[in-house]
Amino acid sequence: MKGQIKSGYALLSGAGCHNKGLSLNWQPRDRLKQEVLVRIQARLKENIPFEITLGIVSLWILSFVDYYFTVYHVSQGARELNPLLASFFNHHDYLGALLLKTVLTLPGIFLIAFFYKRAWVQRALFLVVIVYILLFVYHVLNFIL
Repeated sequence: MKGQIKSGYALLSGAGCHNKGLSLNWQPRDRLKQEVLVRIQARLKENIPFEITLGIVSLWILSFVDYYFTVYHVSQGARELNPLLASFFNHHDYLGALLLKTVLTLPGIFLIAFFYKRAWVQRALFLVVIVYILLFVYHVLNFIL
């Protein structure tokens, strides 16, 4: 029975072991899950700084402003450049495009909100907001001209 796994527990016996049939009740996966849950709960209780909150809210709003401008431009004969959304817009499935845009945006926002303390996440948030602002300016210029 040396080194065999039985019912999820390791059974130790033989050379170097004075306790025959000693079973280990410790489950590393359960302990890891518990540590992860504790970390998640602690992070959810933290107050996110105003600058990060402003960036996240700006990203969320600009994402949907981009969607509505895209709907307008596509209805006027423009082509969607995002290949994931293009098939929805080509078939005039605007609700499907909105749902896909939401599904693609939400995980990124949750990751930014969860890992906001890391410097590279803050830089990435700043960069994405800048890109969306430039996209907004592009849409406005196309709307005016």
